[in-house]
Amino acid sequence: MKHAIEREIEARGGSVIVAGSPRTDAGVLEVLSHFQSPHLSMAWKKDDGGAFQALLSLADRFVITSDSVSMISEALSSGKPALAFPLPQTSWRMGWSAQSGITAALARSGLLQPPRDISRLTGDLVQAGYLGVLGQREPSRPFLRADQHVVERIRQLLASA
Repeated sequence: MKHAIEREIEARGGSVIVAGSPRTDAGVLEVLSHFQSPHLSMAWKKDDGGAFQALLSLADRFVITSDSVSMISEALSSGKPALAFPLPQTSWRMGWSAQSGITAALARSGLLQPPRDISRLTGDLVQAGYLGVLGQREPSRPFLRADQHVVERIRQLLASA
């Protein structure tokens, strides 16, 4: 991951900010923070004084690991280019269907929640062009939240007036 990010910096310029999530091990953050490029490492804190929101606001683009729906959502909702760094997938995955049988009944009742398929979500976002893949594919279009679609439509109407 580090080498691919270094190539991004060499090609585009800029610096690296490594931001952890609540589940990021301090050792992982330490390993990821040794870049040749200018860099800053930021551990997650419950009350960070708005630092994470500032990061989302000020960054030009994001490279995010493929294991967190929250991180993917935050990066995409910024409207800025986002690239996924695919983490290795384990071959074993517990799964079940919410389509039939007792698991479907338990899911409908709210007692059981179907497992999330983050790799499918990531794949769908890449296929739709909203999310790129580090070192392989750039995103082809920005992800616009519903309110951003409204703003864009108003801009179009004002421009044609």
